[in-house]
Amino acid sequence: MGDFQFYVHIMLIGVSTQNVELACADKEFSPKKRIYLIHSPNQKKSADTPKPIPLETIAKKTKTWIEKSNPRTKVILRKLTKNGAFDNLETITEIKKIVTEEKKRSDHISTKNIAINITGGTNMMAAGAILAAFYNKTEAYYVKDTRYIQNQELPSLISKIGVSELEDNSELNNKEKNILYEIKNSTFDWPTPKSGIVEDSTGLTLPIKYNTDAIQDTKWISEQNIPGMIELKKLKAKFSGIKPTTFTRTLKSLKSRGMIQASTRIPKKTNPKQKTLYRYVYYIINENGHDQLIEITDRGRSEIHTFEP
Repeated sequence: MGDFQFYVHIMLIGVSTQNVELACADKEFSPKKRIYLIHSPNQKKSADTPKPIPLETIAKKTKTWIEKSNPRTKVILRKLTKNGAFDNLETITEIKKIVTEEKKRSDHISTKNIAINITGGTNMMAAGAILAAFYNKTEAYYVKDTRYIQNQELPSLISKIGVSELEDNSELNNKEKNILYEIKNSTFDWPTPKSGIVEDSTGLTLPIKYNTDAIQDTKWISEQNIPGMIELKKLKAKFSGIKPTTFTRTLKSLKSRGMIQASTRIPKKTNPKQKTLYRYVYYIINENGHDQLIEITDRGRSEIHTFEP
């Protein structure tokens, strides 16, 4: 039995329902007042899917079975998009929505009476679920497989997963949300680097010789269009009304809470440097520390999934 009057469970469900059935029967994290089943929609027949799986139908039948077997438990279905099971961000965001809704309920006690079952679904759903437990400070558990003899006589099949907590997990203020929103809706564009010698069509200046040696073994050797990423100086310019010290402190807080990540390795193209026969342009990775590439993380995206400035 648990330490609370009741528990709310969030479970992943796919083709197999065994993990859900075993978790419902187990006395750990009980009594279970509400169970959210995160599932995929029914598959449709196609060339890639000759034998479609009725995943939503499976979830609905499981809901009926749970509520019939456990009249005091309410089951709520939460459907992902067609390919949502293969994107951990969608699972993270869905669980964030559920936790937010639970916090608004009159019977809400603590995020610690919310337990996430990471056993079912796809690998990406499981990865998203354990990250969501970390981000939202909930409990998490895995249901052991009864096909193995060593698990068949255990008093409980639920294996608790120790989830460490962030030092600062406070709610975002509007300033932080606005900054995250700007990063999320930005794209860092890096055009395909030029190479070799390019003549000046006018003949008035020396030809340019491009050097890409410094970026040969990096992703910057080809065109990049990275959503959710922006140069720090450009981000600062968009929030010029915020004091520089306050802005820096806010970014530091967002980084420490796992909302953003920063890199000082920024691709640059130097201005032409004239020599005897050519003007030289070098593609480099700038690490002088004066600028950074700021990128929003999956956690940052999940925190502002419904935010509009």
